[in-house]
Amino acid sequence: MDDIKERIEFLCDITEEDKNNIIMLVNIADEAIFNYFNKRCRDFNIVICEGEWAMTVQSIIHRKKKYSEMMRFSDTNNTSFTDTRLKEIIIRKDKANFGNYLHEMVFAVMHDGLPEHLREALAWYFTLEMLKPYRYAKPTYPDWIIDLYLQPIRHLVRMFGIELTKDLALGNIDVEDSLLPKEVQRLFLPEGLDNI
Repeated sequence: MDDIKERIEFLCDITEEDKNNIIMLVNIADEAIFNYFNKRCRDFNIVICEGEWAMTVQSIIHRKKKYSEMMRFSDTNNTSFTDTRLKEIIIRKDKANFGNYLHEMVFAVMHDGLPEHLREALAWYFTLEMLKPYRYAKPTYPDWIIDLYLQPIRHLVRMFGIELTKDLALGNIDVEDSLLPKEVQRLFLPEGLDNI
């Protein structure tokens, strides 16, 4: 088993205590993901930066890598984001809480064959489910996340149950999306055709 701390890169000055705290958060998030999904976040490197300017630079660098490919930049872009093509999770250490680490790492374990919006919706749903008992650890998110991501996934969970939804998220099963309600079908559309 690889050591997750070997995949954490610090692009900022950091005290040994802060470094150890971040490594601890990442390890706790990885353990929680393993306990929930029986899968670890091992395919992504985690890049830690500090300050708004550093996060803006990281956003620009990752966007410029390849214009023809869409990247996942969520509403948490000023705190954290994941570049699926480069397999990097970027986190702003001075603003992120445990929920941001968990959310990006949950997104990273979602099946990469799923459309980006579906992965994002599933990551939000499962992150918030995992953090239900710990409301102060939840990442902040705008109201539109509820309508565009959480409501359709809640509908999916009511239809199929939590275990089948997990299997879908991990790529263990396929779902015929044309049989799903329209609000859920929208998440299965390829990037650029989703009208979100």
